Amino acid sequence: MGPPEGAVSALAWALCSIGMTLLNKLAVKSTQAPLGVLLLQMSVTSIVVLVQPQALTLGEARCDGRSRCPAYSSACSARAW
Repeated sequence: MGPPEGAVSALAWALCSIGMTLLNKLAVKSTQAPLGVLLLQMSVTSIVVLVQPQALTLGEARCDGRSRCPAYSSACSARAW
């Protein structure tokens, strides 16, 4: 029996968070432009969200009107799937 899914998820999130923090520090240190790094990250994120919105999910939310996430259900039901 493997490790619990929650522990694996938490570890993966922690490793990604640490990695992104270190990468941001290196990027800002090498460019001396923290706002530039921020704008680049936000631009890439915005493009990905605009190009592939259906590929993004929020936990176990489903777009059939029976979402488990109340905060997501109104946005989910407004989308045309």
